[in-house]
Amino acid sequence: MRVIKLGSKEEKKVYAKKYYQQNKTELLRKQKIYARQNREKISLNKKKYRAKNRDKYVLYNREYYAKNRTECRKLIDDWTKRNRKKLNEKSNEYYHIKADKTKIEARYKAKYYGVKKSFCEKCGAINLLQNHHPDYTKPLFTITLCEECHLNIHGKKGV
Repeated sequence: MRVIKLGSKEEKKVYAKKYYQQNKTELLRKQKIYARQNREKISLNKKKYRAKNRDKYVLYNREYYAKNRTECRKLIDDWTKRNRKKLNEKSNEYYHIKADKTKIEARYKAKYYGVKKSFCEKCGAINLLQNHHPDYTKPLFTITLCEECHLNIHGKKGV
């Protein structure tokens, strides 16, 4: 094995790029083998990284979706069609087993009998409005909020 001494970062980058181009197939083969053998370890590291850099991921995904809305909608619709049975099972499980019945009734009454204002009652925004139930025992008493204010009320970070 020969040892090459490189001085600056630029020299190292150039060497690394050249080495990669010359040994690309072998490096990719080794990478695939490693990935196959260490699938769980890689998955765990990805989850940790995503959790640590959640804000960065959320921002990137929102920007990407805004630029490629039609493409993303098509992919989501295709996935939904392919997984209809799975989605129905999850929905049935939630509404018939896990869910709090008062929440379900309150949401239904608010949707069909409640009043939804045309602006956020907290910040005045007019986009992405949602109803918020401060108390599910009073189903018709809702506050109209934008998505960001609604997330903040529930303690989730709005970006």
